Amino acid sequence: MSIFNYLGNIFFNNEIIYVDSFKKLVEVTDFLKFEGSIAIDTEFTWKSTYYPSLDLIQIAAKNKIFIIDSLKIEDLMPLAPILESKKIKKIFHSMKGDLSALKTKFNINFSNIRDTQIAEFILENNSNLQISYKGLVSKYFLINLPKTETNSNWSKRPLEQKQINYASDDVKFLKKICQDQENHLRNKKLFNKYLEYCENEKILSLTDFSQLRLQRLIKKNKKISNLEKNIFMWRENEAKKLNVTPNKIFNEKHLSILKSVVMNKKYDECQWIIKDNSLRLNFLSSFK
Repeated sequence: MSIFNYLGNIFFNNEIIYVDSFKKLVEVTDFLKFEGSIAIDTEFTWKSTYYPSLDLIQIAAKNKIFIIDSLKIEDLMPLAPILESKKIKKIFHSMKGDLSALKTKFNINFSNIRDTQIAEFILENNSNLQISYKGLVSKYFLINLPKTETNSNWSKRPLEQKQINYASDDVKFLKKICQDQENHLRNKKLFNKYLEYCENEKILSLTDFSQLRLQRLIKKNKKISNLEKNIFMWRENEAKKLNVTPNKIFNEKHLSILKSVVMNKKYDECQWIIKDNSLRLNFLSSFK
């Protein structure tokens, strides 16, 4: 262990509290509601489903880090007032994935959101900069965080201690980094710009997945027809209902073929594209 890692363990000696029951969660939120700022990260699984599956929520406040097991606690709503509070600053690093995962559990208006990646992007005035959390910790504290659990299975229980330690590291330094960044942003008269960027990123992060995917499709193919858009959105809606990836309905590369199927009324030709019989019947009833 380097001297900097050793000093980091001394100055950021947080108590790690594992929260795996509704009763414990209520106690945590009673503690958090008096905080001025908290750091938040999540671990989620998003490989074979339409919506990300939220596995953990990590929250750092004062000298405590709460590891909230969202697979063991069915009702997470006690956290909602914290996430909605305009008085409590919520600090993320690269908020998009975290907010996407959180919105599957909370149908709320997230308020007072900050992002250390955005702050660094503005401070460095570098449009290509997307610094990692590990990079920020190294820059601000000369501490080399281990990333051995980056591809860990967060949906498996029980969690190993090394997973819990890794998850806690992901919020341990965020509050202090954010404080330093915001001081620099104020000194450079860039703070309002920073808040605007954070708000825009929050809105983008909470936009419906289907709308974001449709926007990407249109950007990639500006001449796309209204029929193709409708077929694309049919696929998105079916994927939502089944909570599967859209390509499980049909592969996007076959979109133009399905357009031709509908226009030329050659419906038998879609059997090899939409293989599931009930989905295919649904498609035909929608576009015949």
